[in-house]
Amino acid sequence: METKYFNYDGKSIVWANDKNGSETAVFNEDEIMKAFADTLKEMRAAAKLSSTEMAKCLGIAQSTLSTYETNARTPLLPQAIRICAFFDCSVEDFIAHGLGIGAFDIVDRFCERVAFNRSLQEKPAK
Repeated sequence: METKYFNYDGKSIVWANDKNGSETAVFNEDEIMKAFADTLKEMRAAAKLSSTEMAKCLGIAQSTLSTYETNARTPLLPQAIRICAFFDCSVEDFIAHGLGIGAFDIVDRFCERVAFNRSLQEKPAK
């Protein structure tokens, strides 16, 4: 399996492939934040949560979540970390997914975890 990694200089992300160091891509801050917004929308939909439910889980207003999902506002780092922790992934993986360069599919992994947790809850007690 190839390993993809980031180098963030505060304004852009440089992506590289360990297998082939010459394969790189640079993403600017606007692309990074749009990737975060797109992934947030996709993950919320995969979790089958309304924006109101998701906002409640995160302890924020629904209108704030909406501004994150439309990329009208960027979450501060503590909020971004809280969002990613909810979906059990790193900020790097969250952004990489939105940029289409993720090493694995965080949406599938999250859905599998949710399905597993639901199956545990549905098992009858002995």
